[in-house]
Amino acid sequence: MGEGIETTLSAGVLDLVPGAVLWAGVDLGNMAGRQLRVPGQRHSGRPDPADDAAAFVPPARPSRLVFLQDGDSDPKSTAAKLQSGLRRARAHYPDLPLAILPAPEGQDFNDLLQKQKTELGND
Repeated sequence: MGEGIETTLSAGVLDLVPGAVLWAGVDLGNMAGRQLRVPGQRHSGRPDPADDAAAFVPPARPSRLVFLQDGDSDPKSTAAKLQSGLRRARAHYPDLPLAILPAPEGQDFNDLLQKQKTELGND
């Protein structure tokens, strides 16, 4: 699952997670849901269980859940939001394998796709 359509489709074209069913979250907030407030932490990375109706939860138990992390956004808040979303999924599916697949720092998955196209001469 990626934040936006461009990120998600680019990762699919690059086949970064072979055989994956792709979901676009539209924005990071939909993937993360609301996080619990923890004193002294700006981004707790812990989901607020009261927010399950508004946040993404896989509709059926997938074999694993991989969140795509763009490398061109604030790394701490992005990672915390993705962790929150994965922890929410874990609460519903306790043995579900979870992962975050990060893009290189300063890039997103569409940047990688465009670079690959340029290297292959497919502008």
